[in-house]
Parts: sequence; C-alpha cells; structure tokens
Amino acid sequence: TSPPPTGLASFGIGTWNVFGFNSTTVGTNYAGLYTENGSGSTGLDFDTRTRWGTGGSPSDANATNGTAWQGCVVGGENFSLSARRTGFTCGVYRIDVPAYDDDSRLLINGVEVASTVFGNNFNNTWTGVLNANSTVEFQLVETSGQAFLQIAFTLITQPVGTTVWAGGTSNNWFTASNWCGGVPTASLDALIPAAGPQNMPLINGAGAVARDVTINPSIPATGAPLVRPLIPAASLTSNTFNLDVNRNWVNNGTFTANLGTVSFVGAGSGHTITTNGTNAFNNVVINKTNGITFSTGISEVNGTMTFTNGLVSQTGTFRFLNGSSAAGANNSSYIIGAVTKIGTNAFTFPIGSGTFYRP
Repeated sequence: TSPPPTGLASFGIGTWNVFGFNSTTVGTNYAGLYTENGSGSTGLDFDTRTRWGTGGSPSDANATNGTAWQGCVVGGENFSLSARRTGFTCGVYRIDVPAYDDDSRLLINGVEVASTVFGNNFNNTWTGVLNANSTVEFQLVETSGQAFLQIAFTLITQPVGTTVWAGGTSNNWFTASNWCGGVPTASLDALIPAAGPQNMPLINGAGAVARDVTINPSIPATGAPLVRPLIPAASLTSNTFNLDVNRNWVNNGTFTANLGTVSFVGAGSGHTITTNGTNAFNNVVINKTNGITFSTGISEVNGTMTFTNGLVSQTGTFRFLNGSSAAGANNSSYIIGAVTKIGTNAFTFPIGSGTFYRP
C-alpha cells in the first residue's frame, strides 16, 4: 500500500477521506482508505454503519456513498480510523456524535477539542466557526467487539445582519474571506467567536466600522466522560487606528487597544457598552445623538475620552487611568454616574446631571 497523503493534502474537499490503520494509534501501520460523500442537511453527516458492518472493519467499505476501500485488509480488532475533511461553507456549526464504539476524538484545525471513551455520550461535542480553510478530523479507536462512528453537523443560523469572524485567510479585519458574511459595516454586526478561527482579527488600517461588536468569552474545559480542553477567549486588537461602533459593544473576551480609538457613533437609542471583565480602551470618542450606557463591568480609558455629542450613563465601574484625559465635555455630552481618576495629573471630571455639565 502506498503511503497516505500527509498534511492538508490528506483532507478531502467535498468528501471525507477515511484512512484505516492496523493499530490503535492513528498514523501507525497504514492500510488504506475509502471516501465518504456525506449526507444530511449540511452534506457533512456520515455513519460508518452504512458503509461497513459493525463487526467488520473499514476495509469492508462499499461504494454506496463514495469510493470503496482501496488498500490492504484491516483486522476486525485493534484498529483505528481517521476521517478528514476541509472546504466547509463558512458558518457556525454544532457537531454531534450520536453513536460510536469504542473511543472517539475530534480535532479542529489540528487541535484535539474533544475526546471520550466507549459508553459515554458524545453529543453537543463542539460548536464553533468553520470556513473553507478549516480542517476537521474524527478518529475512532477499536479494541474489541463492535466498531462504528456516526457524526452529525448542524449549521446554526445567525441573526439577520450578522457577520461572523472566521480568520481563515489572515488576521486582517478588512479581508472579506476572513468573515462569514463580509466585512462589517455600519449596518452589519461583527461577531468574533472563541472556537474555530485560525486567526483573531487585527485592525491595522483606517475605516473599520461595525453596527454591534461582540467578542465571545472563553469556553471552559470539561472532564470525563466528555473531555474538552479550555478554548481561550476571542480577541480583537487595534493598533493606531479607529473603530466606529454604531450600536452595542459586548466584550466578554479580550480587547487590546494599543494606541487605537473606539468611537461610539450613530443616532439610535438604548445602546450599551458591556463586559464581564474589563474594557481597556485607549482613546474613546462619544458621538451618540441619543446617548449610550456603560452598563456592566469595568471600563478604563488610558488615553483621551472625547465628548462630541450625547450623554453617557455609567452604571458599572469607570476609570480614567494615570495620564489619561477628558476633552470636549459640555451640557449635551458628559457622564452621568460615578467616575474614578487614577494618578495625580491635573484632571477635570467630565460629569454632570440632568441637562447640565457640572465638573
């Protein structure tokens, strides 16, 4: 049997490449392969029981929904298989494993994200974004008795007007292929998920804009029976450039402002800035006709907060850091609520009440 393809070449495009090994270690004693076209609403589902019997092995695979087995015989015990695919339609997916025997693992972009052993539920295995450059690999290890693997994909519909960061091409915010739905606009929300992106976004040029910005939190690790490692929080990084946010800001991940500016703009009402931790801003511009609310968590300004238009309600914790400043506060634009200043430099508190700026 010829050696199997390696790296990205081993992942099927438009089909699953299913490799078999005469070993309980995937990659050892390669025997051959068959392909599985997939089924279901996404065209990604498969069940090995439709291709070979539970008492058999991958080398029994028929040609009912792909190519038949090509290679040497795989014994009925102590074998493993690896099903690999790439070229996904960009979107957020939930992956389930409704049935398997004996042990199963799931790898996304080469990283193991879930594993379990025989007799344990493997549903709701992983949820995250996949794109044309994502790779998915399922591994099955058989030691004795029956052997089978069933997987199911569900494409999760996102709210109308939402584009999801996938990062399959680069970290460039402005590259359309990095998003499932196009580069954000003043009427298009930006969702940055924790699970799935190969790169996290970087704003390294002028003109970044979004309606809502949501940065998702980390996904906790879980132990047996379904073992899943911690998935770090999503992140957004700005260098020296501006991001215009027209509606809401939800940062439950990591925002690295560097020397950049976030401008809260637009005419809508009821908009909020929230976090489950700390919003660490550099420069902030307030130009909201109907105001905005810093509603939860800690918000910090390291540079300058510029008040152009609109009142700012503050119901969380708001800090101006050492060396920071406030500019332009007036009777139509100031903070309502408690403000803390850290450091000893001269500072005028941009606060007021009712319709009056009263520092």
